[in-house]
Amino acid sequence: MASIVKKRTTSFWGLLQEIFGFVVLVAGGMMTMGGGGFAAIAIVLIGIAIMVVGFLKSFKTVCSECRNRVEDKEVKMCPVCKVTFE
Repeated sequence: MASIVKKRTTSFWGLLQEIFGFVVLVAGGMMTMGGGGFAAIAIVLIGIAIMVVGFLKSFKTVCSECRNRVEDKEVKMCPVCKVTFE
């Protein structure tokens, strides 16, 4: 019997957020080494948060049989292969 599974896919906006978060993280790290104080630590934390959000955007719910995207976890049947979910 099929089920709805999470799969990591390449998401353009998620990848863009991860790259932007990394740039912010590096900039904050350089400020921290230069004695930036509290603001630099806050920028590092913001960079990490942006990277995590971008990483989470890359996960999609899919059918375990045909790997087609399923929009809602409450769906009882796959819209493409018509298999019923557990």
